Amino acid sequence: MTFKNLFLIGLGMLFFSCTPSKPIEEAKINGYWEIQNVVLPDGSEKGYKVNESIDYFEIKNHKGFRKKVHPQLDGSYLVSDDFEDVKVIQQSGKSYLVYPKTKDTVKEEILQASEHFLVLKDAKGFEYQYNRQEPYSKK
Repeated sequence: MTFKNLFLIGLGMLFFSCTPSKPIEEAKINGYWEIQNVVLPDGSEKGYKVNESIDYFEIKNHKGFRKKVHPQLDGSYLVSDDFEDVKVIQQSGKSYLVYPKTKDTVKEEILQASEHFLVLKDAKGFEYQYNRQEPYSKK
């Protein structure tokens, strides 16, 4: 191989390896999420059939909040004033939710965020799988 060929191959590898991954669409995270399953670091799973509280996310321009709400049979939610600030960051080609005001900053990797599914993984290796929550009046 000539120097020119090696240079072009190296340049191509550099270009493709530095292409950033597609950032998470924040709008897909916004809304009500019901935990369905937790995959533990050892691969075992814990399923949730009934949840008294669900998570509500509201994020805009990489900042927002997360709070626990309690669904009611009429489709409404009981909401407290408690919430956690949250930021969405990109790091090493991955997207994360960061909770900066906790004692030790918590960071969860966003493995999947779609219209119907949200999957988060914490630093300890726990994978939290959520389904978008429908009000009970629609179930």
